[in-house]
Amino acid sequence: MITLSITEFPFNWMNTNSSGKESFKMIIKSSSLILVFKDSGSSTFGKADIFVDGKCAKTANPHENNWTHCNPVILFQNEVS
Repeated sequence: MITLSITEFPFNWMNTNSSGKESFKMIIKSSSLILVFKDSGSSTFGKADIFVDGKCAKTANPHENNWTHCNPVILFQNEVS
């Protein structure tokens, strides 16, 4: 469980395990959530399903554009947490 009270992540959050099969999980309480992931033209990178409250909010596909750039996506935005 990750508990944070900061508004900035200077060292980023990313999944660094070598197999790519383990899940990266966070438990957070927020009123909005933005995912920023990197597109890639390389076939070594695969898709990631992003679940919010048990429902798939987005499948992050690094091959949507097939060139390297950051891709920000609003996963949800609510009035309250």
